Amino acid sequence: MTDSRFKLLLTLLIISLAINVYGFLRVVQLEDEITQVSHKVNNENQRMYRSINSIQENLYNLEKEQQWILSEEFSVDQEKSSPEEIIMELSWSFREIEEDADVYLEYSKDDQDEEAWERLTVVQIDDLTYSASLELDPKEDYNYRYIAKGDHTRVSEDTTLSARHYRPQPALPISFSSGEDPQGNIKGFDMELSNTALDGPELDFFNIEEAFLDVKYDTGQENSYEFEPGTRKERDEEIPIFEIAKTFDEEVERINLRVIYNDGTVHQGEMWPQEEYIEKHPEMWLN
Repeated sequence: MTDSRFKLLLTLLIISLAINVYGFLRVVQLEDEITQVSHKVNNENQRMYRSINSIQENLYNLEKEQQWILSEEFSVDQEKSSPEEIIMELSWSFREIEEDADVYLEYSKDDQDEEAWERLTVVQIDDLTYSASLELDPKEDYNYRYIAKGDHTRVSEDTTLSARHYRPQPALPISFSSGEDPQGNIKGFDMELSNTALDGPELDFFNIEEAFLDVKYDTGQENSYEFEPGTRKERDEEIPIFEIAKTFDEEVERINLRVIYNDGTVHQGEMWPQEEYIEKHPEMWLN
């Protein structure tokens, strides 16, 4: 009886061991299959990625080949320009035009109809490059387009003239910091503003005339604190700036930045607790 029980236990042990070995081998096989499938998926993803890149590159090249205007260059005539009127030279190059085609540049204020477009006389610089002079009111928005008239007339799409070419750009906060107490009340505020535009035409009347922090306290009282002109050394060069360092004994509700330029333009926005000034002009912020 004892031998029979021993044989039974041995048989069960062998069967159990066989099942475990089979299970282990099956797991290894499944892992190999999963690895193979994963490699296939990765290879397919890479193939699709290369195909998408190739399609995008082909589309880009096709678009570039079909691009009629190869380049544009904008420059402001500093001697002839004034705060009321900016004289801007626009030069551009075609990819191709018909021989002896008549070339024009047309521009119009943004809110005017088709009949209000003004056609300008252009100057031919070389076979495919031309230039024209535009008279712009900094307070207006403009569209422009190119026209070439030969056996066939070709007209470019209407393009909005970027305001950075003929308006003062928002003053650049080179740096600013604020200090708050444990309750979140602001106790100090420091800022430096660049006096010259980060982008756009370099015109004296586009520089800062004066700048202010307009502070509203929790009591309802409102005070304006003026920035002081100064300089900042960058790359062995002294650059003009406007700066302010202010501490607050009373609790503050809001701080606004207000910048006035020599041409009368005003840029303003909240700096604390919300940084709306920076959010409105993210391209002006370096940090």
